[in-house]
Amino acid sequence: MIELEPQRLWDALTDVDYPATKDDLLAAAQRNAPGDEDVRQVLRSLAPETYANGNEVIRSAPRLSTPGD
Repeated sequence: MIELEPQRLWDALTDVDYPATKDDLLAAAQRNAPGDEDVRQVLRSLAPETYANGNEVIRSAPRLSTPGD
């Protein structure tokens, strides 16, 4: 299981124009966090939908940890 803090995902998606598809999110992660395979793996696990905003992406990401987990 990947333990990824939500902030890492936020940082990888800083320049996304929403609404955005899963492919848009993956492209942003490649630009903004090219060496972070954990971020890309979490994004690849998302459903192939269009996401309205970053909060929706965070809620949909199944493998995020919170401090103290």
